[in-house]
Amino acid sequence: MKTVVKVALGVTLGLVVVIVGCSALIGAGVDKAQKDSDKAAITAKQYKGAKTGTAKRDELEAAFGDPQSSDDIQAEGVKGIPESDFKQSCIYYSRKGELASLFQFCFDGDNVLSSKASY
Repeated sequence: MKTVVKVALGVTLGLVVVIVGCSALIGAGVDKAQKDSDKAAITAKQYKGAKTGTAKRDELEAAFGDPQSSDDIQAEGVKGIPESDFKQSCIYYSRKGELASLFQFCFDGDNVLSSKASY
């Protein structure tokens, strides 16, 4: 009987180690994703401060930093983002502190901010 108890304790300890290890790996992955997302992130205040009709693309990029690479944006087909926006000159920033939130800035032919949206 003592052998059964030892085996049960060993299995339980092994499961605890696996669960704690997986939790640590997931937590580290989420933290890294958050930090990577914040590299091209702006605040809601910055978003609101960008005025359509007056702000120029180069001014926004100088103030906010480099936008997210279009390769990083998986927004095509996302509900709420019109397909026509992908034919315009648009740049994207994530919302600081959030993983799945985007600010979109679209520009006319003169590179003046013509529309903006938050997703």
